[in-house]
Amino acid sequence: MTGAPPRAIRLHVGAHKTATTHFQRSLFRHREALRALGIDFVGPQELRESIRRQTQWVWLPGGRTRRMRTALAPLVTGAPVLAVSEENVLGTVSDAFASEPYPRLAASARPMAAALRGAPVEIFLAIRSFDRLWPSCYAEALRRGWTPPTLAALADLARQPPSWLGVCRRLRRVWPDAPLTVWRHEDYDARRMATVFLGCDPGPLPGVARFNRRESPSAEGVRLALAAAGDTEAVGAIFAAHPARGGEPFQPFDAAAVAALREAYARDLAALAADPTVRLLPPAG
Repeated sequence: MTGAPPRAIRLHVGAHKTATTHFQRSLFRHREALRALGIDFVGPQELRESIRRQTQWVWLPGGRTRRMRTALAPLVTGAPVLAVSEENVLGTVSDAFASEPYPRLAASARPMAAALRGAPVEIFLAIRSFDRLWPSCYAEALRRGWTPPTLAALADLARQPPSWLGVCRRLRRVWPDAPLTVWRHEDYDARRMATVFLGCDPGPLPGVARFNRRESPSAEGVRLALAAAGDTEAVGAIFAAHPARGGEPFQPFDAAAVAALREAYARDLAALAADPTVRLLPPAG
């Protein structure tokens, strides 16, 4: 970015499959209204496109940081607040499949951290129980033409449930002085989360569609999609023809594994609620 940095940076880092796309679209739709409130909003689509327009960044010293700064520069007006939402700060959707979720977080986040250096930063993260997150990420990987982990590998992961606490700790290592706010996907409401993220009430967000969770594929849909893996058009058609509401929902875990993953999530929430360095949003009402 050129000139003085914005007075405040508010960075939403996802996670994947926690209503992130709906949240981003809701804010982008009201970008001009947000500017009237002194807020520049930058979402992933325009940020990634701005990055793609730079073709020789990799050969520059400190190239990834310079690339990020150059990408942000034309997207902001110098408003007092810069609000950025980009889930790939954590890594990719495939990085959620790990005993330590998002193992590449530090390397993924450093260019953004360096590009925003010099301004106060606040971090915002949405989390979700892995018994629901992983099936959603699995279907998303198939939609994108990526190879998801085997069902046996997922079962192995579930035997030692992962924790969101490590993700929070690694975010704090990248941004040691940044306040961290966490909300549960289960509590998602676009207006409420926008107010928290932006630091002010953005108004009623007219025209924003009510959040409806993306239709999950059925177990049969996933089975058929695996046979067509890599063909995104075919996978999309299969998922459309085999929604969960028309059959057995895709759930790769047995009842014992689901219970273990939900217990681990409850422990994470309790630990986050007790952590004075984290603000965990309570359920509405």
